[in-house]
Amino acid sequence: MSHKHQTRLVIPYCGELKRIISTRERSDGGINITTHLHRLFSTSEADPKLITESRFSVQVSSRDANGNNTVHGTTKYGDGTKFDTHLSTSAIREGKCQLITTRSVVHLRELATLAVPAKPSVVELPTYDPDRCTMCYQVWFCSPGVGTDPELINGPYSYVFRRYQRFTLFIPYCYFPTPSEYFGTTIDCITTTLEKRSIQHERLENRVGPSNGLAPISVPGYVVWQFNRLMKPRYRAGLVPDQWPAKGLHFPNFSAMPIH
Repeated sequence: MSHKHQTRLVIPYCGELKRIISTRERSDGGINITTHLHRLFSTSEADPKLITESRFSVQVSSRDANGNNTVHGTTKYGDGTKFDTHLSTSAIREGKCQLITTRSVVHLRELATLAVPAKPSVVELPTYDPDRCTMCYQVWFCSPGVGTDPELINGPYSYVFRRYQRFTLFIPYCYFPTPSEYFGTTIDCITTTLEKRSIQHERLENRVGPSNGLAPISVPGYVVWQFNRLMKPRYRAGLVPDQWPAKGLHFPNFSAMPIH
């Protein structure tokens, strides 16, 4: 399948451009998202594994009869195995936003360097001192109309928008006042069906079926809560409850600006 536009998000470090995220719009209107990483561990598995490659494919529409959108995730591990995931969501149809993944960035010296000059569009994020802080980011998608809602940026974080014909990518990011580690963590959003629901799903009271997404007004609070949860000490591996404390304030443990 041919591709239309490619964008790469990078961070300047020691005279080089370190690759963080690459996005590519396909000719069918879908989007391919590649998160460039090294020594990142998945916490979506009961036994955390070293991730070597992580890609997401946002589909224009799913094959089900409800008109939901599907995100197909492919994660490759250091032991040669891979894991395919699916996230089904009604967020686009209902005018909401859908989170795909939340990740911490390992020490910048461990990331791959972008060759210069690069042909695709390049977006430079602020540089920072990885020995003094840790960067984290999330990847959300929504319809182009919802992507202009000012509520999305009403939060204590920095952000990037990438606007395409069918979708808008919303990428909030922040900085925690702790040195960047050489092993990071990730929380990926995955949905399941009733047939595939496990005992662990039942114990956590996790719902089955498509995700409903979040209205733009609710996104900032969820972004803060998710960032805080990712960097919580001794973050547990495996499935986690999909419920979140929507009521009350969520105070950030991070800064929107980098620490130099």
